[in-house]
Amino acid sequence: MLYRAAKTTAALAAGLAMVCSMALALANPAAADSNGYKRVDITGSMHIVDHDNDSPDDIADVPYTLITVVGPFVPTNTVWAPGCSDEVYGQLWVTVQDTDNQGWVKARVSAALNELDSCPNGDNDGNAHIDWFDIPPNQSVDKTIHVDNQAEGGGDTVDITLHIKNEG
Repeated sequence: MLYRAAKTTAALAAGLAMVCSMALALANPAAADSNGYKRVDITGSMHIVDHDNDSPDDIADVPYTLITVVGPFVPTNTVWAPGCSDEVYGQLWVTVQDTDNQGWVKARVSAALNELDSCPNGDNDGNAHIDWFDIPPNQSVDKTIHVDNQAEGGGDTVDITLHIKNEG
C-alpha cells in the first residue's frame, strides 16, 4: 500500500512538473528551449468569400492568433482556428511536431470550407493541405493555402495566410 502511494505521488509530481514546464514555455519563449519545449506562434488571416453576393457580410477577413507548445511529453500538438462569412465557414488546423534536431520543429497545415445556411456548419465542400515542412529555431515560415467550394457550384473560397514562428 505504501508503495502504491509513493508511486502515485511520483506520478503526480511528474505531471505537475510537465504542466509547469509547459506554462513556463508559454509565458517565456526564451525558457522554452531550456526545458526541452518549443513554443510556436501562428498568426495570419482568413479571407472568406461567399459568392452569392446577397448580403453585406459575403466577404470577411478574419484574423487569428494561435500558440502551441511541443516537447518531451507533448511531441505533437494541433491548434485550430475558425472563420465565417455569411454562409461560408472556414477552418484551419496546424499540427506542430517536435523533432530530435536541435530546436527544430515541423508543421503541416489543413484547411476546410463548409457552406450551408449559417455558420458554423458541418457541410464540408472543400479541403486543402500543405504537407510537413521544417521550421528552424528562432525562424519563421510564411505559407498560404487556398480552398475552393468543390461541391455546390463553386465560387466560394477561403484563402488563408500563415506566419509560423518557432520560438524554440
